[in-house]
Parts: sequence; C-alpha cells; structure tokens
Amino acid sequence: MAGIHSDRLRAAKALISKPEAWTQHSDARDAQRRKVSVRSPAAVCFCGYGALIRVTPRNAMKSYQTSLYLNRLVPRSGYAL
Repeated sequence: MAGIHSDRLRAAKALISKPEAWTQHSDARDAQRRKVSVRSPAAVCFCGYGALIRVTPRNAMKSYQTSLYLNRLVPRSGYAL
C-alpha cells in the first residue's frame, strides 16, 4: 500500500510542479481561474489536496484505507473524503 501512496504523491507533485498549475482557496480551477471540481476536464490548476484527489482513481476514493491516508496527510477541518 505504501508504494501506491508514494506513486500518487509523486503524481500529485508533478501535477502542480509549475506555478501556473497551482492554486489556493480552491481544490481546482479552470483556465479562467473559476472554481471547478478536481474531476472536471476543465480543471487546469490544483491546490495540494486537489492534486492528490485528481491523481487518485475514483474507485480508490471509496477505499477506507485511502480515505484515512489522505485525511491524515492533508487534514482539512470541515472536509471529508
């Protein structure tokens, strides 16, 4: 399981490695800087948490272990996976 998570962390880091691909105060934004879902095809920039969600397959998000891992990694008050 640790290998899977480290692969996702590397993928998330790559996703936001350029300054124009990173945002704050929203999990994801489109090219016009509007807030969008991290799963939206229009999403072009992400916060760290949004990048992690983007690179995590939908079916893995339903995994209790994955949810626990991401919530421990990026604690966010008021948010749950």
